[in-house]
Amino acid sequence: ALACDPAADPGPLLACLVRAESICLRHGAGPALDRVRSSILALVRRAGAGGLFPEADAGLLSGLFELTDRLASATDPDVIAGTALRLAVRLLGAERGGLFLLDGASALTLVAQVNLDPDTRSDALDFSRQAVLAAAGSGCEVVSNDAQLDQEFASRLSVRRNAIRSLLAVPVSYREGAIGALYLDTRLSSGVFSPRRREFLRALAAIIGSVLESGRLLSRLRQENRSLRDGRAPVLDRIVGASAALRELLARIRTAAAADVRVLMEGETGTGKELAARAIHELSERSGRTFLALDCGSLPENLLEAELFGSVKGAFTGAYADKKGLFEAADGGTLFLDEITSASMGVQARLLRAIEAGEVRRVGDTSVRRVDVRLICATNRDPEVEINEGRFREDLYYRLNVVRLRVPPLRERSGDILLLAEHYRQQFQRQYRKRGTRFSEAARQCLLQYAWPGNIRELEHVVKRAVIMSAGPVITPADLEIRCDISSPATIREETDQAKQSRLVDALRSTEGNVSKASGQLGLSRRQVQRLMKKYNIDKSGESKGISDEVYR
Repeated sequence: ALACDPAADPGPLLACLVRAESICLRHGAGPALDRVRSSILALVRRAGAGGLFPEADAGLLSGLFELTDRLASATDPDVIAGTALRLAVRLLGAERGGLFLLDGASALTLVAQVNLDPDTRSDALDFSRQAVLAAAGSGCEVVSNDAQLDQEFASRLSVRRNAIRSLLAVPVSYREGAIGALYLDTRLSSGVFSPRRREFLRALAAIIGSVLESGRLLSRLRQENRSLRDGRAPVLDRIVGASAALRELLARIRTAAAADVRVLMEGETGTGKELAARAIHELSERSGRTFLALDCGSLPENLLEAELFGSVKGAFTGAYADKKGLFEAADGGTLFLDEITSASMGVQARLLRAIEAGEVRRVGDTSVRRVDVRLICATNRDPEVEINEGRFREDLYYRLNVVRLRVPPLRERSGDILLLAEHYRQQFQRQYRKRGTRFSEAARQCLLQYAWPGNIRELEHVVKRAVIMSAGPVITPADLEIRCDISSPATIREETDQAKQSRLVDALRSTEGNVSKASGQLGLSRRQVQRLMKKYNIDKSGESKGISDEVYR
């Protein structure tokens, strides 16, 4: 274009080249990327020599190159997000900014921020999230050159409180869709985000999208490689613990996942049966397909029947349209039914038919539909007792009980209690922005001593409440709000030799051989733990070196 008309505006050609650069980055086209960048440099030189290229635009272009150079060697998504956002804020004359990424279908998560201080963050994010959702949902930018005068934005509480003048949100895209959005604003001036600057931010967002997605893929591959070396699948990382009881459960989960058969799980309420079922699904050949879960005890018979098998219009009051049931919705995947023994005898009969024939009939319908669903069921009752008392069909029990798993209660996983508590503490301090929290030693002893009748679910709620309600960084027994007698700590002094040895092994393994931490878990001194290790001939890793004569003394 410049060769034909040296006085031509280089802007449109530059915009095309910048878009071409982002496409090359996205698809990893190395040779083509080099040619595009060479063309951009040649265009800038010729336009600059002819005085055709505004100085401000040259600065933006150099910023684009600065970004690609900085991101070339970056693989950590947090580093990528922070670097890109800081550069965008600096080059576009903004004061504040946020980079949001889609988490699921529509929820946005703030992954990087600039100058969104605690005093203004909640108000700024309230508006920012709305602008970003609009940008990411529609694929279009959201812009205001003077938010104080713009009726669409002036009424927003955050705009008034923060005196925002100029704001801009553009989608961060990868391939065919938005994966998030970049948001910038300033209180200093109106009209900051000119059309050229918006074009620049769109190009920058495209680069961020491709690099972030590449970083995510690389991170995922590295995680899977580490998992393969460790002999465990990534999904099992969500199951926290190192106790012998948990290791046995995980081994059985892997075995069950390998065979496409029905599974019956038994375990008390709150032990994590649904998570175990999800692990079986994600480790199986059905992992890329649908996983659905339903608590059979939460619905009356007629609603449970319609929820499982579907219904046709007019089948009952409120059936205004045909509805697909969970068996149809999970076709090809896995259906998890919790509290299966709570289902009525009528629902049990229809379940048996679905299992035996591989087909379902919607409520009020005469035709049947073929389904291919792996069924995983769970109960907190003894199925054999329920059969003897006439509440559970024996033939259904035998159909479901192909592989049987027992999910242990938390009291049988004493070595996992502090690991789980720390996991939830870190999770909730991030969620509620209460940094630097920690458990006091007395609180740790209290956690170990408590019986946990509600199992992991109760522990999660206790830690969540403690993180939220603690007045300072140290979580005390009072913050836990559970009954415990610290003056009589739960130790292993009065247990049998077998129980002592089991708890000692769990404590050493969960603390990776740290004797001091293991002694804290067990409520013993370091010297007492060392004596027990010698007595049972156990090394720091928790492995037995053979039977010691001291055991029989």
